[in-house]
Amino acid sequence: MCTRIDVRRTSGGLRLFVHPPGASQWTTRLPYPHAENLIAAIRTHRSCTVRTGSDATLAYLPDGSDTEDATLACLTGEPTGDLRNATHQLHLSPTDRRTLSDTLRAHLPDRMTPLDGSTEPSMS
Repeated sequence: MCTRIDVRRTSGGLRLFVHPPGASQWTTRLPYPHAENLIAAIRTHRSCTVRTGSDATLAYLPDGSDTEDATLACLTGEPTGDLRNATHQLHLSPTDRRTLSDTLRAHLPDRMTPLDGSTEPSMS
């Protein structure tokens, strides 16, 4: 069974719907600038924490081994390095990491294609 992460555009950011195997679905909202920071961290495989709302943080933590696996966690309160206050955790394989990075990147405003199929934004 694999993890599914659906990404939807919202006003000023992205909403992530995370469907981990054998656990409850969780969701979080990620403002565009924070999404860009998360994408950069995933691509360079470095730790990153970004605020998702008034009381939540999304943390990306590489496992530190040669496997290039990582953990994506949703935390309440102030983040700690050991994920003690994580309300949700998700293991990411290298393939999961690439897929998440590519999916987030595809939903950023500079990658959006107008619905009419034209290559230029409509000014009407």
